[in-house]
Amino acid sequence: MIKHFLTFSILIFNFTLLAQDYQQSIINHREEKHQEFINSDQSPIKDKDSFKGLNYFPVDSHFNVTGKLEIYPGMKMKTFDTSSGIQKTFKLYGTLVFKLKGTEYSLPVYQSMLPIKGYEKHLFVPFLDQTTGEESYGAGRYLDLYIPENFNSVEIDFNKAYNPYCAYSEGYACPIPGNESFIDMAITAGEKNYNK
Repeated sequence: MIKHFLTFSILIFNFTLLAQDYQQSIINHREEKHQEFINSDQSPIKDKDSFKGLNYFPVDSHFNVTGKLEIYPGMKMKTFDTSSGIQKTFKLYGTLVFKLKGTEYSLPVYQSMLPIKGYEKHLFVPFLDQTTGEESYGAGRYLDLYIPENFNSVEIDFNKAYNPYCAYSEGYACPIPGNESFIDMAITAGEKNYNK
């Protein structure tokens, strides 16, 4: 009986440590972005002196899930409307299939037609959800992925969901997700609306 209790206690302790490590990794990720927005010449924040930081939902490990990436056969393009009125075209790379809180969802995944050097394996996942236009930015949020080694095991972490630059200032052409990128639940994870 004591042996079983000790084993259970060790498992709980290890799980708690993992949860703390994960939460700290997201906090570090957010701090890196904060520093980048303050210090980078490419920052979308125009008035850095009054910049108080970005707004986030609390870290929630339930929104860090593993799914699979189904590659789209052939060549299919998706043209997005953008915040500036121009259009941008991406290649439809595939579909993410995953579960959140017991319900299965899917999201289209895109790849740039002209990837920047060093970002050839970068994938783009724009999405809308029930918080869009309320707690989160009205034109949707984005996730970054990279072409995985194992397409049946892809980490999808909505705690890293972020706003397009258009949420902070004008002058950017940010793709606006379509209805096919809508998740019919409140994704209370990642970045919230920015208070200018």
